[in-house]
Amino acid sequence: MQGNDSVVKNLYIYGAGTGMTSNNGIKISAQTNCEISGCIIENCGIDGINIFISGTKNRIVNNIIKSNFRHGLRCKQVDGLFIEGNNILSNTSDGILMENTFNSHCGRNRVFDNSGYAIHLRSPAPFFPSNNNLIEFNITKEGSTIGTILIAADCENNTIISNTATIIDNGINTQIGHNVTV
Repeated sequence: MQGNDSVVKNLYIYGAGTGMTSNNGIKISAQTNCEISGCIIENCGIDGINIFISGTKNRIVNNIIKSNFRHGLRCKQVDGLFIEGNNILSNTSDGILMENTFNSHCGRNRVFDNSGYAIHLRSPAPFFPSNNNLIEFNITKEGSTIGTILIAADCENNTIISNTATIIDNGINTQIGHNVTV
């Protein structure tokens, strides 16, 4: 996706490359105020949607993201992302990976049957923490059990509320840690 204020709406993407020609279904890089909505993205060679080093006010809403080779939705070094109302299922790794993502909202998504975590919040780079995010009202399921929201030890000040999920905060199965979890 090129240019600020871009919109991708009601698009069907199937099989964006495999093997040496692998690709993401949709990628936003260094853009602000973009929206991806009403799309079906499946069977892509890397991630269904990949958002990398993007500005604020990007929105990922009401999409079906399924059966991709890696993550359904991968966000890396993103500020102020809005993720809501998506069905994210059957991806080979995490359903939603929020990596170095901050001041973002992830809510009312259905995240089912992914091989990794349903929602994974992590900060592999110390200068870009995954802090100050709101994760609420998501429904997760992995096979016949409730899915997992994993919050890595280096993430702080995140609010995790009213999700149907097992929550592992700071690598310990607990409701309390460096994050506000209700």
